[in-house]
Amino acid sequence: MIPIKQRYTTPNGAERMLRVLISRHPMKLTKVQLATLSNLSPRSGSYSRYLRLLKNQGLITIENDRISYADNGQKQPKHIPQVQTSDAIIAEWKSKLPSGAQRMFDFLVREHPGTYTREQIGNQVRLSPRSGSFSRYVRILRNNGLVSIEGSKMKASETLFL
Repeated sequence: MIPIKQRYTTPNGAERMLRVLISRHPMKLTKVQLATLSNLSPRSGSYSRYLRLLKNQGLITIENDRISYADNGQKQPKHIPQVQTSDAIIAEWKSKLPSGAQRMFDFLVREHPGTYTREQIGNQVRLSPRSGSFSRYVRILRNNGLVSIEGSKMKASETLFL
């Protein structure tokens, strides 16, 4: 278990959040990205409570809505692997997405740095670009910083490619 300066055991969700941040240190994540990678809802009360707990313990920093591990000279646990390659980052994100969003993500990553319209993406992944599901998947990808939207075109985010 990751040491947290408190008398009680660390909530499982807070520990997952800390593991995600340590594995990506010094990268900064948005609240939505951290929640998704930690298998939590960014709107839940528990998630907000875990953020406060970790911040109050001095384990994370939050600046300009970006969250990072607060490396205060503390020894990092050795059993947390560092995410280092683009392939590893892409594979982890893919595992967290619903199947329709995965198909869109796969297409955009494979075709990077190309930009595509909703219709082009829909044709490639066999989803109607006017459906509610398609819009939901785009929202998931955008909110997690996995795609860039420029006008009517979309592409995989540059942050995925180291």
